[in-house]
Amino acid sequence: SHWGGYAEVQRVDAAKLLPLPEGMSLEKAMLAGTAGLTAMLSVMELEAHGVGPGKGEVLVTGASGGVGSFAVGLLHEAGYRVAASTGSPDAHDWLGRFGADRIIEREALAAGAARPLDSGEWAGAVDVVGGKTLEALLSRLKRHGTAVACGLAGGHALHTTVFPFILRGVRLIGVDTNTCPVPVRRQAWAQLARWMTDDLVEHLLADTIGLGDLPSYSQRLLAGEIRGRLLVDVRK
Repeated sequence: SHWGGYAEVQRVDAAKLLPLPEGMSLEKAMLAGTAGLTAMLSVMELEAHGVGPGKGEVLVTGASGGVGSFAVGLLHEAGYRVAASTGSPDAHDWLGRFGADRIIEREALAAGAARPLDSGEWAGAVDVVGGKTLEALLSRLKRHGTAVACGLAGGHALHTTVFPFILRGVRLIGVDTNTCPVPVRRQAWAQLARWMTDDLVEHLLADTIGLGDLPSYSQRLLAGEIRGRLLVDVRK
């Protein structure tokens, strides 16, 4: 990461830059950003560990947030059946337009954290929340299921048992965009270029704003008033 995310011009280490994938505009790349890259890497981990669309439903936690909503959209584009967990009741219809097949209330999911092993429900999961939510979903993964952890919105501590791992062969995989190898980054961006359809972009884009709009929109973002991604046009 570098300071100056909203700068018109930056000087950076050329070794850290990637070419824009064929078929992806600069606008789409900025709309994806770190959230899109994280979501794409998470889906790639599911695929790499045998969780394909035909294996069963995949859970996405924190689904109304930046990474979560992107993961819902990408999984839908890839043909998965998606369960979206959120604590925002007003986001249900919005997530349905992204491709969520059903909605699970965050509190209902986290309530299962007290059980070390529960009925297997999901083939895989993309977890942005951590804490009790991650504890609960681990106990409800199907045999040989995979959970990808990529956030800690609900807490960094994880109190679980070995039962899901030694009785069902469940896997817990971490995703880190900061140290992701360049070849994997290239693969992820190339995949994003293919899967970021016009429909997905339309659902993601909340508004296009100028530099002068940043202070007011930042306050609205912090207040939870904006759903989706904001694209900043530095020329405005």
